[in-house]
Amino acid sequence: MGLVGLLEISCSEVPIKIQCSEIEARINYGDLTGDQLRFAMDELNECRGKQKVAADKDSSFIDGAEKKFTPVE
Repeated sequence: MGLVGLLEISCSEVPIKIQCSEIEARINYGDLTGDQLRFAMDELNECRGKQKVAADKDSSFIDGAEKKFTPVE
């Protein structure tokens, strides 16, 4: 398994992104009452916050790995 494969496995953003997509689909395609919609929107906003934190973490990891494995010219 190459570096790209390892990076894909180690990414923490992917499962959170899927979770956010599921919440968004529930909002877009579900027949939600007002309270259910507000709860789902709060849930989606919280999920997106977690996704941003995970994306930042993944980006830092990738930058560190790139520096570690890229030869200095």
